[in-house]
Amino acid sequence: MNPAAVSPVMETDRLVLREHREQDARSILELFGDTEVVRHFGMKPISSLNAAEQMIKYFRKNSREAGLTRWAVALKSEDAVVGSVFYTNIEKPYFRAEIGFLLNRSYWGRGIMKEAAERVISFGFEQMSLNRIQALVSVDNRRSVSLIERLGFSKEGVLREHSFNYVEKRFEDMYAFALLARDHKKTEREP
Repeated sequence: MNPAAVSPVMETDRLVLREHREQDARSILELFGDTEVVRHFGMKPISSLNAAEQMIKYFRKNSREAGLTRWAVALKSEDAVVGSVFYTNIEKPYFRAEIGFLLNRSYWGRGIMKEAAERVISFGFEQMSLNRIQALVSVDNRRSVSLIERLGFSKEGVLREHSFNYVEKRFEDMYAFALLARDHKKTEREP
């Protein structure tokens, strides 16, 4: 095990960002089993507790062996996992990575993912020494597009038919967004 690859526990006002645990399986099933949540995520919804348990094992293995960084988003008030936020396609020699996230539909519109993503973005720039954080978002995913823009990302273009939507069984165009370290520092200084 490479302890440096394990995602550190982080906190915000309302949230604890931590490693996914075996006891999170029911929350993971609810999250990744919801067709509306995974619609633009490039995967089929899961349908069993066993699939959720296997997914958690996969998250933990990738964190330790491949250096991927993923956090369970848990509410401090109840330690309930309501989402997941992660870095993928980490390219250390180029100081860049891609951010992704999912949030339980019952918690949409409460600013939870914005709060979690802000903390993870700061971690990426400050502890991972990233210069560029990228996000690929389906052009049809208005909620995620809005969130990414509120986080300060700039739209750089459209990747035509870049992803396959397993729910709707069609290819999707994706917006390419990016946030640079210098732009992030600038927004942190603004009142």
